[in-house]
Amino acid sequence: MTRPHLLIVANDSDFGRRALEAGEEIALEKGWDVAVLSTEADGHGPAPEDLPIDRAKLEAAGVHLTFVPPAPTIHDAGDQAIAVAQERRPELIVLGIRRRSRVGKLIMGSVAQKILLEVDCPVLVVKAHHS
Repeated sequence: MTRPHLLIVANDSDFGRRALEAGEEIALEKGWDVAVLSTEADGHGPAPEDLPIDRAKLEAAGVHLTFVPPAPTIHDAGDQAIAVAQERRPELIVLGIRRRSRVGKLIMGSVAQKILLEVDCPVLVVKAHHS
């Protein structure tokens, strides 16, 4: 990608869908291209066609959309995102987070935290909508 672009790290969850929405809004506003990395805890995620992103709206605005295939040798969602960011050098990474307890963070770690600490570009972290 040579045009300015952003990377959306998402999955098929409330917070993943919110990341897709926020990334789509930014891309349309700025005219940036979009790369989407679909992830789950094991580093792989739903098929691109299963993610709720408005392809037609982006295309009509001249925004190029790419789905980044997960690396078969990387099995951690945070490591996947970091590797893609290092390779593609986006202007911004957009990712969603869910609420977790302090104990949950301590025991399970945090994909978002790993990405925030390791990448060199700005990261926009969005929360899922409250029901």
